[in-house]
Amino acid sequence: MSKLIDMDVKSLLELTGSDAPTPGGGSMSALAGAIGAQLGRMVYHLTEGKKCWHELDSKVQAALSLDYLALSELAGELESLVDKDSEAYNSFIAALKLPKDNEEEKTVRRKAMQEASLTSMEIPLQIAVKGLSVLNHLGTLARYGNINAMSDIGTAARMAGTCIEGAVLNVRINLPGIADEEKVSVTLKRAADIMVEKKQLLTEISASVDERMAYQL
Repeated sequence: MSKLIDMDVKSLLELTGSDAPTPGGGSMSALAGAIGAQLGRMVYHLTEGKKCWHELDSKVQAALSLDYLALSELAGELESLVDKDSEAYNSFIAALKLPKDNEEEKTVRRKAMQEASLTSMEIPLQIAVKGLSVLNHLGTLARYGNINAMSDIGTAARMAGTCIEGAVLNVRINLPGIADEEKVSVTLKRAADIMVEKKQLLTEISASVDERMAYQL
């Protein structure tokens, strides 16, 4: 099967809406994060070298350039996680289908299911962490980026927020299959912390965007 990320948009959307179990919420969360990162890159391109760029302090220019490089890397990482999340789910389904006719087979099956459950939890957790990093690199663009692209940076932030929220849901859905209670507890705490930080960053970016928009709601 071809990689999801290499499919044309229409085919990927049709596959997502089909009866196939993948791609699901985790993969689409990663895609949302990648879109957010790419929109951030676009706003940088619409800013760098323009009149508004030359009006900025050199330190702000340097910060924006670093954000651009980070967003470029994050976009690629999130694109790869689109497929990795689906692969993780498929590995769980494969483990579920293993034979269980005797104790040895049951032991092998339980171990495979545990490993697959861990992977199915860890991949969306990675997606959430990277989505949070995308948000972290959009704030300066919201404050200093081309004012004509504020709708784009606002959309970028909301896509990153959706990435995080969807990924955390996919973390939580896989926790019941994990026997390691300490691992579950640590993961839940990490996910909760990510959500708190996401809310704060999204609020700050949205405030910057709203302040710079010509018309207020």
